[in-house]
Amino acid sequence: MPNNIDHKLSSLLPRLEAFYWEINLTQNTIKFNNPQATQNNQTLINQSTTEFLSKLSNKDRLEFETRINNIKDKQTNILQLHISISIENETKTILLNGSVNETDCNIIEGLGLPFLNRTITEEIQLYKESSILEKAPVMICLTDLDGNVLYSNPEFSKITGYSSIEVKNKNSRILKSGAHNKAFYKNLWDTILSGKTWEGKVYNKRKNGELYWEKAVITPYYDKNSNFKGFIKASEEITQQETVKKQLKAERNLFLSGPVIVLKWDPSVDGGITYASPNIKGVLGYSSEEFISQINYIDIIHPDDKEQVVNETYNYINENKSLSFIQKYRLKTQNGEYKHFIDHTSIERDENNEIINFSGYLIDNTEYIEAQVEMEKSESKYKDVFNTAGVGIIYTNKEGIIVDANRKFDELVFAEPGELIGKSAMELINKRLPGKSARELLPILFHILKGNRIDPKEIQIEDKYYEIQSDYNPHLQTSIGILRDITEQKIAAQKVRYSEQKYKYLVDQMNDGLVITNKDEKLTFMNPAAKRIFEGNIDIFENGRILDMATPTSADIITQQESLRRNGKATTYYIEIITKNNIKKNIEVSASPLYKDNKYNGSFGILRDITEQVRAEMELKSAYSQMKLINRKLQEHAQELEIAKEKAEESDRLKTAFLANISHEIRTPMNGIVGFAQLTMNPGLTEEKRNTYLQIITDSTMQLESVVMDIIDLSKIEGGEARFNKIEIDCEEVITEAYEKNRNAAEEKQLNYIINLGNNLPPIQTDKTRFRQVINILIGNAIKFTSEGSISIDCKVDNSILEIKVTDTGIGIDEEHHEIIFEPFRQVEIAMKRKFGGTGLGLTIAKKIAETLGGNIYLDSKLNEGSTFTFTHPL
Repeated sequence: MPNNIDHKLSSLLPRLEAFYWEINLTQNTIKFNNPQATQNNQTLINQSTTEFLSKLSNKDRLEFETRINNIKDKQTNILQLHISISIENETKTILLNGSVNETDCNIIEGLGLPFLNRTITEEIQLYKESSILEKAPVMICLTDLDGNVLYSNPEFSKITGYSSIEVKNKNSRILKSGAHNKAFYKNLWDTILSGKTWEGKVYNKRKNGELYWEKAVITPYYDKNSNFKGFIKASEEITQQETVKKQLKAERNLFLSGPVIVLKWDPSVDGGITYASPNIKGVLGYSSEEFISQINYIDIIHPDDKEQVVNETYNYINENKSLSFIQKYRLKTQNGEYKHFIDHTSIERDENNEIINFSGYLIDNTEYIEAQVEMEKSESKYKDVFNTAGVGIIYTNKEGIIVDANRKFDELVFAEPGELIGKSAMELINKRLPGKSARELLPILFHILKGNRIDPKEIQIEDKYYEIQSDYNPHLQTSIGILRDITEQKIAAQKVRYSEQKYKYLVDQMNDGLVITNKDEKLTFMNPAAKRIFEGNIDIFENGRILDMATPTSADIITQQESLRRNGKATTYYIEIITKNNIKKNIEVSASPLYKDNKYNGSFGILRDITEQVRAEMELKSAYSQMKLINRKLQEHAQELEIAKEKAEESDRLKTAFLANISHEIRTPMNGIVGFAQLTMNPGLTEEKRNTYLQIITDSTMQLESVVMDIIDLSKIEGGEARFNKIEIDCEEVITEAYEKNRNAAEEKQLNYIINLGNNLPPIQTDKTRFRQVINILIGNAIKFTSEGSISIDCKVDNSILEIKVTDTGIGIDEEHHEIIFEPFRQVEIAMKRKFGGTGLGLTIAKKIAETLGGNIYLDSKLNEGSTFTFTHPL
């Protein structure tokens, strides 16, 4: 008995003379379970489908096979059929009512009912007691001859919204949506009243008014005397499928009505083309039939494009084994004109990669090509106007590269026509314009390159005055700058304003702040420098007092100094103020009294911001402490150096020469430290000079420390005192760390910085710190000796050896120096040494570490062509 049949029905089968049936499409068998329900029909228990069909009439056999084929073709999943079968010389009519199994689509199962002399009430009760119908995933509805509903299952209620009670004894026309005409319903009723089964799609209406599609099978229901008792309708909702079909149909019609031609080729067919979409008529002038039967495709390709198309197609098909590709070429239309097309072709291949067929679509690109031609003509006209303009015009891209400049602009910067195209605008201004002009233009050009709009602004180039303005086009990502000669207007205006501006200019350009107060010590005037000191405190500008910004201690000082000025004394004093931005500043004030009619009327003061000077003095004290610490470190380093020297003296002549060279590298930063430390003690030294000297001391200290550490490292390795602690490490992790550590240095030089770790590098046994040190030295050297181009780190495993290649596009190394490059304190050329500096110990240390770890370092380089250092390490 099938698993989805309610077990309680088993006890009813003998009484109702019903039975379960099952058809297996794979095994080609049919089974009738519970044979006692059909009494002596033992021959129907388990048979092949062929044997079963032999017991049917020709008409029933044909109908049975048709229904089974419909299910196989997935046209329906319902089987509802009346058949007459000969059992024990007696012909019995049986109703088979069922559906495809939910879990196995090759099984059809359901309930079989012999037609007996039962009342309608008994028939309905039988349907209610059938779990198959109650639990069926399709709608089941039993009506009388007038279409009044006698029974409906739960699925019917779920889809329509009507409960079985609501719909009982109601005519099935309550589901009518009005979407079908009278002829539709007449055909339906004529079919079922003639004793035939009707199958089709119906657009019905739910209880809530929503419309839905259902696929229905309506079968007449007979008694044993072949009289109509009513109809059985089995149906399933297909609203979603119909909606998708409708959308797909609309999309297909839209696609086929557009300018895109769909083509199919079959290489085994003479002529090749097997399909051309109908819209080809509107594009090429041929009908689909003409194009398929009369046109050889290669013949309508433009003669100038034909060789290219053939070669490209051959390469895509045979060399690249592509599944799709794109080409551009021209095709000849029926009227002899040529049109431009973009061809998107897809290739279908079998499991042996042999071509089955081609499919693709052609996009008419003619309008775009013609528009380009027209644009070029328009651009030519624009160019004439552009070059004859009386103002200088320049276009730059977002990177600051000049993409166009007219003749007037060329004249302004003393350039030949076309010379500026492709050059950097920043470089142009620095190199071709006088210093002052360049300083005027650089900030303006910076704003132009950032895409900022600049309203007309005046600049001076030598003895000429110009008005410059700019705008930015975000769509074209270009900036335009315009120069207009306004020299005459400028000179005339300058003469008018000269005498007035002379005094104001002097005051405004003062580095020190200038203030005037009234007799109440409220500010009545401040120059720009004073405003900068106070950082825009509006309250101070509007008759405020400096006293209001002073710290409590400085407020007392100000009060005392004001009293002195009222008595006619000029004073100089130092105060602290707190700006509006809550910044503390140190100010030197030199103030004198002002008189009117021989009476005190206020003060005139010069303010000097000495915040940085005070801070520098504090830093100087800190630097002095730091210098003492540095000296102590130097003494310690010197002691270590002395020990290293004593060991080195025991070595051969090369080590002696090495120490002579290294002493130079030590003396250089030491001289810088001692010399500039003494200079910083000069009390008359400017703040800028002092900061410069302190930076030199710091840099020299770091340089000296690097030299000493390199020496100690090399000494320990050569003396066998270096400790190597081998553990298992993740080499990918260590290499990536080294890569990231050096990233900033590479990016500062704008180098293309690349890493390729290969595929799944294995862990290795090594000293993690030393392993990392070798990689850092090789990457650091590559960056150091490469001014432009790229640095790449490539890793792979070959014959149980890990290879790490560091490749640069730097200065390279002459072949005759390949060996000595690994010797201590060696760089290839004196010129190189002056340019790059350093001890020259890095490669020596790296190679000795590599050898100690069981590997090596190899060099492949040519002068001016870059270098590749390969670090090998056993797995």
